[in-house]
Amino acid sequence: MKVPIRLAALTVFSALALVGCGTNDGPGEDPTTAAPAADPVFEGRWVADDPADAFLEFTEVDEGGGTMGGSDGCNGLQGEFHIDGDTAEIERGAGTLKGCPGVDTWLSGVTVVVVDGDTMHIQDDEGEELGVLTRDEGGDATPTPTGSAGASIDEAEDSED
Repeated sequence: MKVPIRLAALTVFSALALVGCGTNDGPGEDPTTAAPAADPVFEGRWVADDPADAFLEFTEVDEGGGTMGGSDGCNGLQGEFHIDGDTAEIERGAGTLKGCPGVDTWLSGVTVVVVDGDTMHIQDDEGEELGVLTRDEGGDATPTPTGSAGASIDEAEDSED
């Protein structure tokens, strides 16, 4: 029985196409042990290199979003965020609006953030990247006052004894 050349060519082409549909694993990688891509984690404190006081802090309420707060290095920022994959849209709430001579307040333009591991890309409402924050693994960078606001110098000296 003779097989038409077209049918033979189609069979060979199909077999080659299926072989090309393998995985993208590198040599020696076992596809059953490859870790799936982790979902981005927005929750936590994210800090800027410049200005050093700039940060955003995200508190996830559920997998759909939560609340955020922070500072652009001069003015306070707060609002809510809504997660869509590795991106979150920021709905700004009330904040301060004082003059900040000498401070680059780029973070105040945030409307969208994109998480890539321990890096957060800050974007404006036109999709332009304004800057980058990194996850703060060192804890709260804002100094926490100690003692009571009404304590006198004598009371503070007595507590040291």
